[in-house]
Amino acid sequence: MRLTEILARAARSCFQRFPAPAAFATALAAYAIFVILAEPKADQLVGAIVYFLSVGFVLSLSLKLWSEEHQWTRKDWVVHAISYAILLADAIYLYHINFGQGGHGYETFLMHASAILALTLTVFFLSFNREHNDIPSWTFAFSVISSIVICVFIGMVLWGGLSLLLSSMNWLFGVSLGWKWYAVTGVLVAGYLPALLFLGRIPNGDEKHDREPLRSGFLAGVFRYLFLPLEALYIIVLFIYAVQILVRWELPNGQVSWLIIASMVGLIAIEFGLYPTRHAENRPFDHAVARWLPLILTPLLLLMTVGIVRRFSDYGITIARLYLVTLNAWFYAVCLGLFISRARRIHWIPISFAALFLLTSALPINYTSLTRNVLFKQVEHALKQAKVTDLPLNAERYDALMKALPQEEQNRISSKLSYLESTFNSETIEPLATQKPELILFRQYISEAGDSIVLDNMNNLYGAANFTHLHIPEGYTELYEDVVCHDFLIDLSQDTIEVPVKQAKSESVADTVIVSLKALKALNQRMNDLVPLPTKSSTNLFYLQQFNVYGGAVYNEGKRVSGASEPKLNLTGYMLTKGSKENS
Repeated sequence: MRLTEILARAARSCFQRFPAPAAFATALAAYAIFVILAEPKADQLVGAIVYFLSVGFVLSLSLKLWSEEHQWTRKDWVVHAISYAILLADAIYLYHINFGQGGHGYETFLMHASAILALTLTVFFLSFNREHNDIPSWTFAFSVISSIVICVFIGMVLWGGLSLLLSSMNWLFGVSLGWKWYAVTGVLVAGYLPALLFLGRIPNGDEKHDREPLRSGFLAGVFRYLFLPLEALYIIVLFIYAVQILVRWELPNGQVSWLIIASMVGLIAIEFGLYPTRHAENRPFDHAVARWLPLILTPLLLLMTVGIVRRFSDYGITIARLYLVTLNAWFYAVCLGLFISRARRIHWIPISFAALFLLTSALPINYTSLTRNVLFKQVEHALKQAKVTDLPLNAERYDALMKALPQEEQNRISSKLSYLESTFNSETIEPLATQKPELILFRQYISEAGDSIVLDNMNNLYGAANFTHLHIPEGYTELYEDVVCHDFLIDLSQDTIEVPVKQAKSESVADTVIVSLKALKALNQRMNDLVPLPTKSSTNLFYLQQFNVYGGAVYNEGKRVSGASEPKLNLTGYMLTKGSKENS
């Protein structure tokens, strides 16, 4: 069969079998091309439409695969109509809300991420709920994932080849083609074409419910002789570490949780990788690994549990820690479930993960809202304990309060307010501390390193202001842009440093800016506006627009963790002067 016939057959198959997914893919490609060519300014509308069409593709595919399992009835029409109506309503909701308003952007993101993950898994498993084992769904999932990889690879190769051909127009004929040519080509051959090829390659009929275990010596060998030994090394290292901390009678290092997570990911991969081989070859070794390996890993989960409890005790609640404790509990359930069931079924593992993610993220009371409300109440209570009655606090009153409180209480209040503001936004903490008219840099009041903020770390700091106007005080007549300093070596022994600056175009406009290292740490990735900095001359005003610190060593609790050099500073800003404007 010729290639053109294969492509034509695949196209007919995807449009006949999957008319709705093909229509969503076509609409998405057409709209993407429209956005590239027209460049509309309504970002929220573009995002809502792209969300509706892309999620609609997955939703329609899942519904079609589910409907193939039975005779089409009126119930199918109702289910399809309700599902599309919910998706449309959700897209309209996303269009109308401001993600940052009220601090719900993070919550909205997690809610939709969990729902999309659950929806994606229905593509692989919803059609196989009546099967007696997971071989048919495993084979189907393997085939679908393989098709996705193949189709995406084909699309990327075609796009790369066509991009090279477009570039050659300039080399050969002097015809310069803009970025839109490459973007439109990418949409068609790296997006739309792979989507249609993928739909045409999805197994159907008996191939969809293939109950014969996949026999692949290569796949079995990879998991037996590569992944399993690697998993064994992880387990050995973790058991040695567990014995060490028991002998020393100390708490585990918090970073051990990452090794536990990697070990559990390896365990789940081995369970899935050996599942068809166990049914095809029926080797006692494979069955023993599938059942007893989870039990061996179970006591090691205690290391992760203790580490999480310690973090809650030392630093309090955060969104990440709530998800981490849920993940730890799910690991226990996976290990015990595989051992008790002898790993006869395995697809409940990703299904249960998606269900937990959905329950903890998509309900009205979820981990994000719970964290926000708990931290807000804790700060409110702490301020009342400090005899603060008139809220919200401004920068001056907050500074006075911090100076009057013990260092530990300063850390506790400021770290929670900093977390609330950075995770949500300033409106979340507005009833407690206002950022108007002057910004409160909460992190400058945190003197000790927490688990997510290492204040001794002067490596990879960055800030850039997003501003609309600059107020010029009376008496200042000249404004100079691009006043800079490059590669200034920072002395970590000094909290306040003097940084020489000059205009990029002229040597005549120069001064020395007084910079606080603690303020730079507090501004890291959190600059909302221009920041005024004092100058040595006292006659000029300098407004910091952007800065970055690079190349420094990372310290944690006084110990060098990485890096060998002292950090260097780059900064850019505006200078206001009272003199005449020369050489600008």
